Amino acid sequence: WNMSPLTNDTTPQTYDEYLSELQTIFAKLRRIVKVGGYIVIVAANFKSTFATTFAWDLCRAISSVLRFEHEIVVCWDDADNEVESSEYEYFQSYCLVFSNLALD
Repeated sequence: WNMSPLTNDTTPQTYDEYLSELQTIFAKLRRIVKVGGYIVIVAANFKSTFATTFAWDLCRAISSVLRFEHEIVVCWDDADNEVESSEYEYFQSYCLVFSNLALD
């Protein structure tokens, strides 16, 4: 990463630091969500010259601060794929469902 997309800081940031920042944000969010409430995060794995595992990595990071309940897979057909002009492509997203319940 050339800069933090969360803080607009130009200090170089690693992928793990980026995930850690997201984890911190959701830990703070947990404090204001009603106990038993839900948080849904939409994320995707992207494919360029190789496939990323961003959605799964994000789920793993957030699972340490919120309880992972399940995922909902949303499939997109080519007509709905708005990333076509990009170097990246995706055809499905994951709605990662977390609850503000005790972690197992």
